[in-house]
Amino acid sequence: MWLLKNRMAYKYDVFISYRRPTKRWVSKYFKRLIEHYLPEALDGRPVQIFFDENDIHTGDAWENRLKKALSESKCLVAVLTPSYFTSSWCTKEFAVMENRSQKLGFQTVQNPGGLIVPITINKGTSYPRKIQAIQALPCYDYYMSRGDLDKMRFWQDFEQIIADWISTDLERAISHAPAWNEDWQKDEWLNVPTDHIFRETEETDNFQPIL
Repeated sequence: MWLLKNRMAYKYDVFISYRRPTKRWVSKYFKRLIEHYLPEALDGRPVQIFFDENDIHTGDAWENRLKKALSESKCLVAVLTPSYFTSSWCTKEFAVMENRSQKLGFQTVQNPGGLIVPITINKGTSYPRKIQAIQALPCYDYYMSRGDLDKMRFWQDFEQIIADWISTDLERAISHAPAWNEDWQKDEWLNVPTDHIFRETEETDNFQPIL
């Protein structure tokens, strides 16, 4: 009962983190499929997704709203492109959830899963090495900045790939999310350094965030 009560303190199952230039694709196609398939993957219960549709990150109120949403989300779905890690906001969102994963014993040999479930929509070659080590679903063959993806001949292929990913990787991350902790709303969990994401030395693989 105690565990169930704490799990119910979450507000969101998924926090979608993305770069603004990809907003149309993420909103019109990717998020739409998550909304359609995730409830069935979670035994039919309603799901809550945080998707920030605003275009300008300004002011403390904005920053605090994002932090609050992150602290109340079970997992982060990162829509990765090389430019994702040139965005200070995307990097902060990624770092907060990565910090929670590592502090709570995820991403280890004993518990290899994590609270970040990424997809890639650009092959790129400039992803930080730490990010390359995380298994991401490749979707670059289905990314279109213009046009109607759902009218293309390969739409059904893309839909099936996302449906399978939702029922395995995304469902697993949500179902294995730890009991919610109100401490996650404190600065030591939210004001996390991000420079380690870009380290290219051997120490990257063994990095533990210092709070």
